Amino acid sequence: MIPSVADRLIGAYPVLPTPFHHDQSLDLDGLGQLIERVLARDVRGLMLLGSQGEVTYLTEEERYRILEFALKRVGGRALVLAGLVQFGTAAAVEQGKRYRDLGADALAVAFPQHYETPLPLVIAHYTSVVRDVGLPTLYYHFPEPTHLRLEPEQVGTLFNEVALVGIQNGALDTEVVLAQIREVGRPVAVFSGSSFDCLACLDGGAAGSICPSVALMPQSAVRLVDAHRTSNTVEAEALQKKLVEAVPILTPEVEEGQYVPAPHAGIKEALVAAGVIQSARVRDPQLGVPDDLRGAIRELALRLVEL
Repeated sequence: MIPSVADRLIGAYPVLPTPFHHDQSLDLDGLGQLIERVLARDVRGLMLLGSQGEVTYLTEEERYRILEFALKRVGGRALVLAGLVQFGTAAAVEQGKRYRDLGADALAVAFPQHYETPLPLVIAHYTSVVRDVGLPTLYYHFPEPTHLRLEPEQVGTLFNEVALVGIQNGALDTEVVLAQIREVGRPVAVFSGSSFDCLACLDGGAAGSICPSVALMPQSAVRLVDAHRTSNTVEAEALQKKLVEAVPILTPEVEEGQYVPAPHAGIKEALVAAGVIQSARVRDPQLGVPDDLRGAIRELALRLVEL
């Protein structure tokens, strides 16, 4: 019997950045190189069009081009999750159907809001996406940019009402991940949004991590989940410690009053240093890595990147 997509949701999945040329046009060749390199490191799945893929800075047609290209390149060698971020329910359903028709295996759906939305309407939104699109769907919990700050018990209510298959938790708070696992109370694939607390989340029942750092260190991230599954505590702890070394790439220390670049800016700098992509460009008006931080990030990348 072939395992379902829901049954295969386990492990370390990279959230892939979207490479751009210097003129900010899509660099699909660079994306192809990145896909091939992470697949060669035995990832079981990957995510396109996540927040660290700059999805909110892409046009709809660019989103479809990226997903179509990636699905052809992956060719069924791993699960492909597509990030879906739309303000309106009708727009989310329409985009989800396009993703489905292109061949996405599952959706990770965030709920951005401009005005505060009561929980029953959040439930109605996810109900429509799951029912009308018909793909396995994860709840993408990312309260800071979406402004949807569901408490763990509210997440439990959401899962009681909607047939969601998992959670991608982008809150970077271990206690929130663990509380959501307890509140949902049924078998779902809960993923930490960070590999830096993956071991603690795995100990609490998480299925793995879906995060941008896996795009830099896929071998360590995959081995960490496998070591935990085989109760190899010593190896798991060593791998967790190694992954923490990459923190300055994603969140470099800055002087007081200086803006901190988004994690994908540091990831792109690291991928340039590793020779995977040609440009670390991010879409305007986002902040790229400042000149005074670039050298340290690229030097660290040469030691840590596993591609």
